Amino acid sequence: MSSNEFQDQPTQLIEDEHTEEPLNHVVPDTKSGVGNAGERTAKAKYSKGDMVHMATIANGQRVKGVFTIQAAIYNPKGWVEYQLKDSLTDQLHRHGAGVRERDLKPGA
Repeated sequence: MSSNEFQDQPTQLIEDEHTEEPLNHVVPDTKSGVGNAGERTAKAKYSKGDMVHMATIANGQRVKGVFTIQAAIYNPKGWVEYQLKDSLTDQLHRHGAGVRERDLKPGA
């Protein structure tokens, strides 16, 4: 092999700076200074203290979990989420993460 092997190789082309889009082209969910029209349009089906149930996984099996509504959270995208309190352990379900209304069933 010759020592000037790399000199005979073609040089790489420098990419045009306009070929890559900048990372700041992400469209935000809301514009600053403009209120979101759909923020409070969703009506909450359940109120604080209502008993609801939904399917949960416990020890690898699907079981019926009974919960109490702790708080309603209005999602800016137009739906309602709820913080649930577990009736058995008296603690927040999933550390207070919101559960969508469509996943809940009324009653116990």
